[in-house]
Amino acid sequence: QRSAHELPMVEKQSTDNCFVTGGQRMILTGQNFTTESKVLFTEKTPDGQQIWEVEATVDKDKSQPSILFVEIPRYRNQHIRTAAKVNFCVVNGKRKRSQPQRFTYLPAVPIIKTEPNDECEDVIPNQYAAVIQQQQQTSNAVQKVSKNGTSPTQLTSLILDQQEKEPTVTGVTVKQEPQNLDQAYLDDETTWDFFQRLEHFNKLMKL
Repeated sequence: QRSAHELPMVEKQSTDNCFVTGGQRMILTGQNFTTESKVLFTEKTPDGQQIWEVEATVDKDKSQPSILFVEIPRYRNQHIRTAAKVNFCVVNGKRKRSQPQRFTYLPAVPIIKTEPNDECEDVIPNQYAAVIQQQQQTSNAVQKVSKNGTSPTQLTSLILDQQEKEPTVTGVTVKQEPQNLDQAYLDDETTWDFFQRLEHFNKLMKL
């Protein structure tokens, strides 16, 4: 019969939680560790049925009889929304196991993508040329009016007409930053109100 002191014993662990991606280092201090010691992570259902077991990587070069350096393994499910509670133990051979130690896996931090979604990627390239063409037409019209002169009534019609023709892609308005001062007053997203646009246009005609 084996005495209790031969069994590996975990007295302290440097961390008791990690993200589901794993890879974090955990340091175990205790007794009766050997160069052949293994660390097993396991998970059981509430009724005691084991549903997961994986062996963690132990750094044998750094490990000592009283300390183990362990790389926490990835959790079986990378898409959990709540914390998952598991156990781990140190194993020396087939029958020498430490008492199970508690460990918690945490949901991964979500990554927010800044790229356009697939639908936008499919649509915008096909319509991009039309947007550029419409903006060029707007710029040309403004330059022509600024040279020939115009009345406030004509200017109002021009602005409203360009707003109605503002290009859209699958129901979503495509907003572009103004490329020059002539286009700035035609952009609804600028901070210029209607009368400031008129004043700006009149200044352009006097240049």
